[in-house]
Amino acid sequence: MGASGSGKTCFLDAISHRIHDSQFKTSGGISFNGNTKLSSVRSAYVVQEDALLPTLTVRETLQYAADLRLLPPFTMAERHNIVEEVILELGLKECASTRIGNDARKGCSGGEKRTTSLGVQMLANPSVLFLDEYSAISRIPNINPAEFLIDLAAVDNRLPELENISRTRVQRLKNAWQASSLLQEPEDIHDGKETVAEVTHENKSQRLESSFAREVMVQTARTLKTTIRDPMGIVGSLAEAATLGIIAGWIFLKPDGTLSGIRSREGALYTAAALQGPLASQSFVFYAVVLLCQYVSVTLAAVCVAAFRDFARASLAANLSFTLQSICSGFFIQPNRIPSYVRWIKYIAYVWYANGALVYNEFLAHTSNPERQIYDCQEPGGVDNPDCKPYTGIYIVESLGFPFNSLWKPTLTLVAFPLVFFFGSALLLKFQAAHLSISRVRPNEKDHSAKMQNVSWPHPDVRPISVTLDSYSLAIQKRSLTGRMGIKVSVLKPINTTFEPGLLNVIMGPSGSGKTSLHPPTILPVLRLIL
Repeated sequence: MGASGSGKTCFLDAISHRIHDSQFKTSGGISFNGNTKLSSVRSAYVVQEDALLPTLTVRETLQYAADLRLLPPFTMAERHNIVEEVILELGLKECASTRIGNDARKGCSGGEKRTTSLGVQMLANPSVLFLDEYSAISRIPNINPAEFLIDLAAVDNRLPELENISRTRVQRLKNAWQASSLLQEPEDIHDGKETVAEVTHENKSQRLESSFAREVMVQTARTLKTTIRDPMGIVGSLAEAATLGIIAGWIFLKPDGTLSGIRSREGALYTAAALQGPLASQSFVFYAVVLLCQYVSVTLAAVCVAAFRDFARASLAANLSFTLQSICSGFFIQPNRIPSYVRWIKYIAYVWYANGALVYNEFLAHTSNPERQIYDCQEPGGVDNPDCKPYTGIYIVESLGFPFNSLWKPTLTLVAFPLVFFFGSALLLKFQAAHLSISRVRPNEKDHSAKMQNVSWPHPDVRPISVTLDSYSLAIQKRSLTGRMGIKVSVLKPINTTFEPGLLNVIMGPSGSGKTSLHPPTILPVLRLIL
């Protein structure tokens, strides 16, 4: 315990080995059952901020966590039973089928979210549990430790099943007591004996880890469920793609064969917006190249995030990469016009390969004409006229400076890019773990605590305002898919109270009782009155 800023979180981060900073200096030692390595015990950490998926219910959140943490020989039924036991133990039975929710769509209360976060970590069966500002733990009133020990060692004769369970528990207590090292003399405890931490550390390599296939299966099922439960997100994504496709297709719809039309084709190919050829093969090749570009972009973003775990540096790395792609794409600067000492950069720019594949697909492929694609030349003589050379596919590709004489070379290179980025990001995530660091204090920061001590009370002429609730209640009217009024859910029962001015008025209640829901409807009328 301690005041804000006294170092509680820093202390927990230090003893849980979550801080790895060159400026973080420690002295003394930390041991767990005599072992200085945290890996010798099973530990879990509940952070201050809840990282839960808003579209999943409490039970589903715990179930997916159990599927990832409780490995074979645990069966599906056993994992389900453990989840139900955790729900009952933490008092989450009433909200087990409630979605977590977020700011846009309300769900569980703040205390219920914190308890769910605790349940996720408890599924790992930790021996050491670090709780950072965990305020959702209910104080157990009137507990007597002696009675608790008596209940553990007593035999319950009310039912045969309870008697068998209690006798088994008592026998286990007797066996554990006989095998306990506490019965030995203090000086003989560590003489030639292995401690629990040492045995655990030696068997660390024997612990089962979740397989890659299992992680993919569980997380894919979870992603599908969260995606399906966000219909507005799906509709928005599809509507955005369809709208942009229609607009871009309308702009570049069947450009003519003049020089301006050819330049329009080149620009559309660079942006890869929507230029579909009249041939099915040409259209499918275009789609395949654009799809590969999408995969390359996503995997490149994964590399940036894996290398730099904060948004500022990751976005800076992505922007630098995009600048490189733009310079070497072959659209703004022709590849053969780039200085020789930096010309090699184009070979590491995936946009150059993608643009080359699209250019070849548009101007050279899908025709048997020696001059390849021929566009509208108004000069007499056709392709034999030198003035019609700019209208031929070979001349266009040569002027752009792309050396590709086939479609498969740049396409196969594009296939290699997402594979390299994917495995590169996996290696970075595996071997470059994210660590916390200590924030730096700015030199110009001053201590304003002295000014805060001189707090002036409100002027006596200020009008006091009291807030009175007279049988005030709050309910939610749900709508069905057809728009009709559905069931009515009561959030707050009728409340009769008065919030006195100049006093600290405290609203108390268990998690999910409606404390937060009472604030906005109570405060808004007062704000309107003041304004």
